[in-house]
Amino acid sequence: MTNNEVDLEALAVLQAHQLWRRGGDGPATDPTELGKAIDSVICELTARRARDADVEALVAADLELNRAIEAAGGFVEEGYEAQLRRVWKRLRAVPRLRRRVRRRSAEQGSDARS
Repeated sequence: MTNNEVDLEALAVLQAHQLWRRGGDGPATDPTELGKAIDSVICELTARRARDADVEALVAADLELNRAIEAAGGFVEEGYEAQLRRVWKRLRAVPRLRRRVRRRSAEQGSDARS
């Protein structure tokens, strides 16, 4: 599954169950299958929220860096060096955060499926 795809099988299970709930034809969804579909969609939505937070953090850090450079008159003077170091530290932390979120999502997904 890529970043822009969702588990289509899980969506099909949820849609079929929703139709059945509203009086549609067909048998009720197996509770185990329904639970797995719900877990899959929750895991995907959680991962998307984490990716969105990463993007927001990068945009905020970039904006802060640009403001610092503008405040320095387009170049870095001695007084702005510490501020720029903090911004770059935040930018470097984003990939580590992304790996941590992916690891947690994978752990949650495996816990939910057990």
